[in-house]
Amino acid sequence: MRLRLLITLSVLACALIFLAQVSWTTPQFARKYNTSCQTCHVAPPKLNQTGENFLANGYRFAADSGISPTARKTFPMAVWATGRGTWELSSDRARGLVNRVELISAGPIKKTAAFYFVEWLPVSQEVGSNGQRVERHGRFEDVFVSAPLGPVYLTVGQYRSLSQIDVSRRLSVSEPLAFSTGVAGERARTGRLTSLRSFSLSGRSPALRLSHHWYRGKQAADGWYNSVTVPFAGEFVIPLTSRVHRERGFEFEFRPKGVVLESYYKHRLSSIGAHAFIGDGRRLIGTVGSYNYRNLFTTLAVGFAHELNDTNDTRVSWETEWVPRRWVALGLRLDDRTGANRPIAVIPHANFYFPLTRYTFRVTAEHRQQRLNRQWLLEAGIVF
Repeated sequence: MRLRLLITLSVLACALIFLAQVSWTTPQFARKYNTSCQTCHVAPPKLNQTGENFLANGYRFAADSGISPTARKTFPMAVWATGRGTWELSSDRARGLVNRVELISAGPIKKTAAFYFVEWLPVSQEVGSNGQRVERHGRFEDVFVSAPLGPVYLTVGQYRSLSQIDVSRRLSVSEPLAFSTGVAGERARTGRLTSLRSFSLSGRSPALRLSHHWYRGKQAADGWYNSVTVPFAGEFVIPLTSRVHRERGFEFEFRPKGVVLESYYKHRLSSIGAHAFIGDGRRLIGTVGSYNYRNLFTTLAVGFAHELNDTNDTRVSWETEWVPRRWVALGLRLDDRTGANRPIAVIPHANFYFPLTRYTFRVTAEHRQQRLNRQWLLEAGIVF
């Protein structure tokens, strides 16, 4: 098993390196503004202050950013391809696969204050809990338009409900438990719709959001953020195979899951806030704090959940990341959940990057140390 995993990952790495060497494009915004990935990222995909300000301005550089706001005419798209290997130590079972190829496009809409973001996966597959490969080719992750509506912004599409921490920009392979563990929904006519009726902070759902940013500070991203989000059960998909069309095609239920309230304050790369999901007899209430000092980043998230069956539990995730050099990032996360009958999960991880110029090749190694759930994860990817 170990030899097969090693061979699979070696072939995958060689393929991705070859792809990087023959590609002549850069990530979308680096190409558009003739700059490098490091302009906006402390360690891709984690943003630095310039990147946070760029995002807060609707994918526009401010006049005092040091970057020319004049954009070149380029094709507005980037590609992110990743492969993943898993070695479960408890069962000595190993497997690897090219799990995703993403086409990403984002930017301002003409000369208005509106902007868009699209993340579509023509290749998407994963290994289910039964060990079988699950095809999801053609699904969207994020796809939305955000536009001003008087003093607030209206965001329509499919996206994560939590704004304070964007789990998509994590440095680990797995998501923090406090964000990824949700509350179950009511039973539906199919198992998939039942799953889509559940809610988690990091889960993507079709949604409507009204948000307001009260600017208070020296940076464009500083200030108070308040939002109301109404998520729906569903998933946007353009199925590329008959199997995906049959088992995991487009789904949408007009009845809302509930409502998400969020309020947080951001100062530079640090923030503190609270959120609450309420709907159909379920509740998920929590608080998040993040702090940055030089090249050290730490985040603490605590959530309190009330399920449909009247059970309650608490979820806690604490993570610290250290970026000592431009080509390496190290992290350690602790995950815990009351009632799970498992001890705390200890999850160290390491990221390595090169060359952070015209493209970025990234390798991430993660280890989970927990009773009855010990494993290694290795992910290799390239964005270009």
